[in-house]
Amino acid sequence: MKTKLQLIQGAAALIAIFALGGLLSPTTAFSQTNQSSQDTQSCQGPTGSWRYSVPEGSAPAIQGVDTYSADGGYATADVIGGLFQTAGIGSWACTGYNTWVLTFFTFNYDPSSGALLGTLEYRQTAKLGPDGNTFTGSGEYEYYDAAGVGVGSGSYTITAKRIIAGSPLPTHL
Repeated sequence: MKTKLQLIQGAAALIAIFALGGLLSPTTAFSQTNQSSQDTQSCQGPTGSWRYSVPEGSAPAIQGVDTYSADGGYATADVIGGLFQTAGIGSWACTGYNTWVLTFFTFNYDPSSGALLGTLEYRQTAKLGPDGNTFTGSGEYEYYDAAGVGVGSGSYTITAKRIIAGSPLPTHL
């Protein structure tokens, strides 16, 4: 008759065999590699630095710069309506051939007192242009006050030109 210890050891051995079998399965390994390869091939993505413009009706367009890292990181800098805002930080991911989604946020401060006014959170979709050096997109933003209460939202469009090392900065978007 088997002891309790032997039954536990046998069950542990079976679990280990099934777990290793799943990890070493050629089908599992192929599908993971294949999926990663497909994602890389279907999206050139926005990796690099860009100068962008967001039209504001009859007011001057918001101008800014942003950088997309190859690992999905994102950083941006601009000024909105005289408010001081921190650099925007977020992440992006491919959604298809030369298209991606972006989510990021900024903190906004009163320029005279330095008091936190709130945060802006953005969600954007974009598509790389045929030349690979422009993109267009649209998005939505939500503004939260310092207590985290939603106090406003809206939508926007964006156009951007790639900043190319050694070339003059794009002056018109």
